[in-house]
Amino acid sequence: KEDELYQFINGMWWNGGWTNTVQLISDGLDHFNDPAIYDASRQRVFLILSDGSPCLPQSQGGCPQSTCQFATQLSQSGIRVVFVSVGDGLNPKYLQCLTQSYNDWIPVASYSQAAFEQILGSLSVVFCPVSKEFKITEVKALKKQDGTY
Repeated sequence: KEDELYQFINGMWWNGGWTNTVQLISDGLDHFNDPAIYDASRQRVFLILSDGSPCLPQSQGGCPQSTCQFATQLSQSGIRVVFVSVGDGLNPKYLQCLTQSYNDWIPVASYSQAAFEQILGSLSVVFCPVSKEFKITEVKALKKQDGTY
């Protein structure tokens, strides 16, 4: 629900740390591939909200960090990666390599409720896909004016 998403986002806080996206993705892969959690009947979507490019302290590799080394493993594991890019501090070139389509990169202006309300439609397409299917059960021939079909 919209209110629950806002409450979750509102409860997050920034402590002046680094955007350790590499570790997040590594931990996420472990989680998705845990046999106790895996359910083949469910869609596997890794939703990442971030307002900064992947970055670590200089002593651990500095900034920016690439995440593209995970692309093959995520794809082979059937995991769809969706980024909600908050603000303008996130450079897509370090992360967009993990997405399957242009629609999996969802920019949002800020962490405000109004900003997140604007992307609910995009998130719904990902998490609540609607399949439209029809079946033709009868085909009738059209009779021409000359009496033929």
